[in-house]
Amino acid sequence: MLIAQEKLKENIIEYLLYMWQLEDILRATNFDIKQIEKLIISQYDTDADTTLEIRDWYLEFIEKMRDQKILEKGHLEELYEIINELNFLHNSLFGIQQNKTYISLFEAAEPNIEILRRKNINSTLNLVETCLNGVYGLLVLKLKKKQITNETLEAVGSISKVLGYLAKAYKGYKTN
Repeated sequence: MLIAQEKLKENIIEYLLYMWQLEDILRATNFDIKQIEKLIISQYDTDADTTLEIRDWYLEFIEKMRDQKILEKGHLEELYEIINELNFLHNSLFGIQQNKTYISLFEAAEPNIEILRRKNINSTLNLVETCLNGVYGLLVLKLKKKQITNETLEAVGSISKVLGYLAKAYKGYKTN
């Protein structure tokens, strides 16, 4: 909860990736609040009231996942809304505003994004979700301590630059 709130304010891309990771952790614990308390909540150095708030936040998170029937896969609707906002921002920066910096970053990453699209079973994903899947996939590989080629690191690095620019632009739009 505390980390999610901070990431939501500071970097929307990190927030989305963090929330995806939490969804996967909740699935891995089979939504067992006792396990979540042991693995996650107990790691926070907070007072009893804050610990209760964190626990309630996780219970609410679990309830949302159940209500939205994403117990095995998928993401919370509120996360998809943010992804759609980011995709709209991409279209605006690229097409309407013709932001030269963003276009340059995007064009450098575009071949890597296309490779991801071709590898993805769900080809209906928008550009931002495709990019997020690539970055999240790399994070999962790192967590599993899998070997990652330099080519993959460079490809995801170019995609991360696009997402990083979108995160800064998004924060700017939200604070104005």
